[in-house]
Formats: sequence, structure tokens, C-alpha cells
Amino acid sequence: MSGTEGIIKRILALKPQLTRGAVEKLIEDERIKAAGLLTDEAAAHLVASNLGLEGAGERIEAKLRISDLTSGLNDVSLTGRIIHAFPARTFTRRDGREGKVLRILLGDRTGYVSVVCWDEKADHVAASRINPGKIVRVLHGYTRERRGEVEVNVGRRGQIYLEQTTDT
Repeated sequence: MSGTEGIIKRILALKPQLTRGAVEKLIEDERIKAAGLLTDEAAAHLVASNLGLEGAGERIEAKLRISDLTSGLNDVSLTGRIIHAFPARTFTRRDGREGKVLRILLGDRTGYVSVVCWDEKADHVAASRINPGKIVRVLHGYTRERRGEVEVNVGRRGQIYLEQTTDT
């Protein structure tokens, strides 16, 4: 998702205390201050920047709580504890190439989310033998809705790390 609507959705995801109406008013205020020289999208970029969300027009990377996640985010970073790791499975893509997918149920104090690792990321996670209770950090994931639930996907750009902890 791009354009003004995408920026508004990302602002709302990262600043849940704001309402849609409040964000739209901030955008309109920026347009008025610029005497009509800004497009809605440019004004939305300014609002995002003023709220401390640098790069909001393209990618936002912010450490989110699971309860903050919404569908359509393009650069998601979050940390959580593994609740369950499902075995990797292979599948055949429409173009005939083989793919691999692995799902992890990740939780924090605000909720839980399915994290989907694709291809080489699935291999990496499977080789790491991550177990329930371990803490992982997801970087540069993206969200989408599947069966009515938001999920975080870790594709080519994404990364997943097992956090080093001092507990045994």
C-alpha cells in the first residue's frame, strides 16, 4: 500500500493513541500552513516526520508491540517469546519452483502473532532449533491479513535472530 492512505495506516499503527480523524486533521493543517502547495501525500510525510516516524512514506521500522500490528506494514521489527514453532514444510509454487515455509507463534505481554518465515529464512530458523520460551527478534518483516488475523512475514529482506539471554 502506498500513498496517503498507506502513510495514515502506518502512523495509526505506530501511534495508537491517535485517531484517524486526528491524523487527517494534522495533514490538513500542514496543507493549510503551506498555502496549498503540498499534496495530501507530501503533507502526510511531514506529519509522520513531525511525529518522529522518519521515512514514513516508504518504510517504517519501529519496534512494535504485537497489539500494535495492523495489516499492510512494510518494515516491522518486534521482539517476542516463542510460544510454539511449527515444523517447516515444502510446497510447489505456481511457476513450479519449490518453496519452504515455517511458522512460529510469537508472543509478548500484549498478545501473540504468527510469524511466517519463507525459503532460506525458514531454513535458517529450522537450523537454529529455536524452542518455546526463547526470545527472538524479527527485523524488516511485513504484515498482511490471513484468515482474519494479522501475521508477520519474514521474506528476502527480513531477518530473524535468537536473542542472547543470560538465563539458563
